[in-house]
Amino acid sequence: MKAIMGFLVSIFAGSAAAEGCLRLVDSGFEAQADDISVSRVEWRAQLENRCDAPYDADLTIRFLDGDGESVYEVRDLVTVPIGGRAQAGNRIYMPQYYKELMVRLAIEVEERRRPF
Repeated sequence: MKAIMGFLVSIFAGSAAAEGCLRLVDSGFEAQADDISVSRVEWRAQLENRCDAPYDADLTIRFLDGDGESVYEVRDLVTVPIGGRAQAGNRIYMPQYYKELMVRLAIEVEERRRPF
């Protein structure tokens, strides 16, 4: 089985640019063909909260081709505790066609301060 490792290319910030509390400290993906038509992709991200309040991180994970075009996209939501770190990630299944195109990972982080 052929495995592809992807690494963070860019972080786009929605409200994160204004507040700047969350920081993406690690990310990546690994893709393997399970059979002729289906691929299993495991992606991961680790976020760090540098502020004195808990934050929700609304993540948009984009798998990019060699030209930087998005070929597949997933979303996730994770809460990052005060001054701590949180892991996000998942195993997804997709048609083999997409796996062959994916070379990079881009993660957009939109942060929202939790009221409690």
